[in-house]
Amino acid sequence: MQNTPRLSVTVTHLGFSSEIAYDRLADEIASYRTLTTTLAMVGLLVVAISMADLANALTKSPAASPASIGRGRISAARVRLRTSQAV
Repeated sequence: MQNTPRLSVTVTHLGFSSEIAYDRLADEIASYRTLTTTLAMVGLLVVAISMADLANALTKSPAASPASIGRGRISAARVRLRTSQAV
């Protein structure tokens, strides 16, 4: 809808200026666009790092269980005992 002179005069008389309001709105949208883009890029970076960590965790072999560590110590002690008795 185009502003007719009568509508323009009425709107201005009431204290509103539609062109100024639209200009201000356009400036605010442009400034928030930069902020939104920056936040989106940071968010995507966080998601990418999290996905890489998840892939690493899924492909990593599980840590040695305490039982297997204990078995390794027992077998090492047996080897030391045998070598000390042989000498």
